[in-house]
Amino acid sequence: PGVYFLTICVKDRKQLLGKIVGCCDFDAPQIILSEYGVILDKYINLMNAKYSHMKIDKYVIMPNHIHVIIVAFNLRHRFKISFIKPLVQKITHQAFYRKSDGVGVL
Repeated sequence: PGVYFLTICVKDRKQLLGKIVGCCDFDAPQIILSEYGVILDKYINLMNAKYSHMKIDKYVIMPNHIHVIIVAFNLRHRFKISFIKPLVQKITHQAFYRKSDGVGVL
């Protein structure tokens, strides 16, 4: 078992996931997710239901990257950090291609 902190960046650090608004003294900055950011948010939440040997405890989506805290707790599955990047890539590619093809996203 273990807890992992991951940062995953968008290719070329393009700001595809959203934008930050509210930078004045009285407004706390917040992120407004783009359509891609909303899709990513949905799939991050689906990962908890799909995978019993890990849990995404906390995450934050930024304009060009995400921060994720993953808890791995099932010893029957040999959790490797190298498992996460291809998984996130697979999920996001599926979602983005479905969106761009005009087919509904899961």
